[in-house]
Amino acid sequence: MDFKRFIIMTGLASTLVLTACTNTDSNKSVEDKTEEVSKEAETSEVTAGEETDLSFEGEYGTYEFSKFDTVEIPASDEAKSAAKESGEDEPGPTKVVVAEFQFTNKATVPTSAAEAFGLDFAVRQVTEEGVNPTDNMTLDIPEDSEYADMITDSSETMVKEGESTKAFVAYGPIDDELETHLQSREGMESEAFDVIIKTK
Repeated sequence: MDFKRFIIMTGLASTLVLTACTNTDSNKSVEDKTEEVSKEAETSEVTAGEETDLSFEGEYGTYEFSKFDTVEIPASDEAKSAAKESGEDEPGPTKVVVAEFQFTNKATVPTSAAEAFGLDFAVRQVTEEGVNPTDNMTLDIPEDSEYADMITDSSETMVKEGESTKAFVAYGPIDDELETHLQSREGMESEAFDVIIKTK
């Protein structure tokens, strides 16, 4: 009888140990989920044309933003000709939002600032129906723009790992009536980044 009682007590002890381990794992899972929730983006606002000091460390680079702005890109001759041939009104300029920043490459392979930006961020406009993506229009910036001299450094120069360059990107088209968001892409390890760029 004593031997049977010993076996029973040993079994109960093992059960308690396993239960404690399970509870510990469950608590850890809850803590992990809480930590994930705490990494949700805190939305901030900036005004186009004003200087800023926002920064973000993404998967492919670090970005120290100095200014957000808007630029109008005139319609191309091809677009004008196509509209004329189809009997449509001549297209007007396309408004884009510009982000100026200091870029430091974190990738092991050389990459341009504009390419890394496109991997780490998305520029989106929010509507009642959902979200409208925008296109990278950096190469379309007109020659008389203050940003024209930075096009090569931003889109064509390959920056080595650990090196930095001053750069900018332009995304559009944008509608001033909609909220324009600069957001870090999903699935990143660092905390999320969400900035509303006020364009008017």
